[in-house]
Amino acid sequence: MQNEILALIIVYGQIPVETTSYKTLAATRKTSAKVRLLMWDNSPEPHHTNESFALNFEQATYISTPENFGLSTIYNKVIKKHLHHTEFLLLLDQDSEIPSDFFEHFSRHSSQHPEIDLFLPTIRANGRFVSPLPYFYGWGRYWMTPRKGIQSSKFRCAINSGMMISGKYLKGDFSGYDERLRFYGTDTQFMVTYARSRKEFFIMDTTIDHDLSFFGATSKNKASKFLEMKSAYTWIYEKHPYYQRALNIIVMSIVSIIYALKHKSLSFLNKQ
Repeated sequence: MQNEILALIIVYGQIPVETTSYKTLAATRKTSAKVRLLMWDNSPEPHHTNESFALNFEQATYISTPENFGLSTIYNKVIKKHLHHTEFLLLLDQDSEIPSDFFEHFSRHSSQHPEIDLFLPTIRANGRFVSPLPYFYGWGRYWMTPRKGIQSSKFRCAINSGMMISGKYLKGDFSGYDERLRFYGTDTQFMVTYARSRKEFFIMDTTIDHDLSFFGATSKNKASKFLEMKSAYTWIYEKHPYYQRALNIIVMSIVSIIYALKHKSLSFLNKQ
């Protein structure tokens, strides 16, 4: 039995068919999966696609939104209008290198664990295993050695790219993405929300190499991105119990000081 998958690639400022995510996704072996492609282009100008765009997929759709929608808005639109209940949604940005056997691993793991609604690859960036990772109210730590198999959803986080999420969950129990979160914090909001109704997720035996912009940024840009994340956490926890909101404030204050000392910049201590 083949898995049904909707692969969403969000692009900005690049020709869609020249992105790493598109090229490596097109080259994956798909004997175990029926993959529909949705290319969502946030670039200021739309790009032309030709017949070859859809060659390696069951179906391929191109959408252009020059107004540059936030990730949360795009995700909500895709879940509501494009995702089928029987499909898994694969989230990708434009810079992920998907292994050729990615869908074979997913097919094997999902058939063994049909009760699981979230399957994650290990994400490697700049030589570090950056996702999934232990997480505590805004503070995450990398695992030196990647974990595999069934994991507790409690106090875990992961980045969006590479997530495989069941349509059954997204169109059922999931309450939707907070559209105040344009880019940063959407992955954390999802994982925090998922953990409230799902006790477990699965880490697949496959690794995606990914370009994580935070590592390559200047201290000034890192501070700007960090403050955006810090603001996002305020929204993520605003309806949670008081003690959780307080823990988030305390943790993020400590992290702000650590980053300010590490980068010798008071910008990390600013209010968003």
